[in-house]
Amino acid sequence: MSIIFNAEDEAKAQSAKSAGFDGVLAEKVIKGTLTFLRTKTVPDMPADPNVVVVSESMNTLSLASTRGWRTALILRDSRPPGNFDFLISDFANLSPRVVKRLQRFGKVIAWTVNDPVMAKKLQGMGVMGIITTNLDLPRTIAFLD
Repeated sequence: MSIIFNAEDEAKAQSAKSAGFDGVLAEKVIKGTLTFLRTKTVPDMPADPNVVVVSESMNTLSLASTRGWRTALILRDSRPPGNFDFLISDFANLSPRVVKRLQRFGKVIAWTVNDPVMAKKLQGMGVMGIITTNLDLPRTIAFLD
């Protein structure tokens, strides 16, 4: 399971990188790190395989996809309007049945998961990754394994 840190600033993103996170959710690209870029517009640069454009806007994601970007839709319900690389959902809205249905439209990521036991439960449901604000989570989850 991938663990992504919800970084408020570049310093926290760098801390997450050294703490063993697989990537960060941020409002700007963090060089050298898988970045889930939360944005309302498509970046004005060539598509980067280390960047995923994250938005609630279908227009933004459609344009990003046509320009070669990987995309992630922030779900507000359990019915995605198309296929995406990733679907991001509040963990409280996920059940094994919902995860299985969503997997037809993209890889499922749950947010905001700060509890290691819940992270393991979501992994068992088939969730591909989680977004957290807990810098100790990768170490704690490794301990549970």
